Amino acid sequence: AITESGKETLKYFKVNLDREVPTVVIDAPEENTSLNGAVVVHGYANDNNELEDVKVRLKRYDKNLGKMPKFIDGIYLWVQAFGGPIVSGGFGFSFFDNIVRLEGAFGWVPSESNLKDMGLAPGNAFYDASFTPEFGWANYRYEPRFPGFVAGGKLLAQVLDLPFEFFFGEDASNFSMSLEIGAGFYWFSGFAAASDEINGTYYRTKHQNEGKGDIGYDPAIDGRVLAGFMYQFDFFKVHDYKFLKDFALYFENSFYFVASEVDSRLVPQFGFGVRNSIVTNKDK
Repeated sequence: AITESGKETLKYFKVNLDREVPTVVIDAPEENTSLNGAVVVHGYANDNNELEDVKVRLKRYDKNLGKMPKFIDGIYLWVQAFGGPIVSGGFGFSFFDNIVRLEGAFGWVPSESNLKDMGLAPGNAFYDASFTPEFGWANYRYEPRFPGFVAGGKLLAQVLDLPFEFFFGEDASNFSMSLEIGAGFYWFSGFAAASDEINGTYYRTKHQNEGKGDIGYDPAIDGRVLAGFMYQFDFFKVHDYKFLKDFALYFENSFYFVASEVDSRLVPQFGFGVRNSIVTNKDK
């Protein structure tokens, strides 16, 4: 403390932090004992310093469930709109202090037949207003090159992390932004479960026109594998705040390698998604 006249007073104090974990021993019930009715727990707890409270916590399910290898930081779920598949989602694993993420992806790109099943065809006002050259549909028709159900994966690594605490102080320590780069691999099945795809008429007509014979759906012919690189910008992340363990809203920009008989080019795709951890190693 410094007075207006310049006099200064210093006061020192010492704080002891007890980092030792208390010892807890349960004598009864024994491990893997079957119980029905009241549960009586016998045991003791000890600490080198003051032990304030001892509680018995009963958790549902087997205690061996939900354990993860130590090198996995957490498991999360994510959902996304656009960015390749029209809708996609899946699960993910985070590693190395949540720096690296490995994701499994499942998605769907509706075919033109799907839209017909939903009552959307040329002549429909919404259809004609949506599928125009301004939105990337040159022939005023919805003609996706790679329709169907999608399966694949992503591998992402964080290259930049910007905590909100830097701008707003300690009260914002649970919030941040980050940037990740990575790669993705996808199998577009070519089957989107439209009515004429299920009965095979679409594929027989398609293959006859392509000179491949009178055959139905063939994954080797109708499916396509695409790969590309991407970046994700997590513009709002929450860390361990109430029920949000590792929550993020993100923007994704993907660049697919699309090859054909004429040229090979990168096709950019834009998407938005959300993810949240369901299990972390901190929960153990």
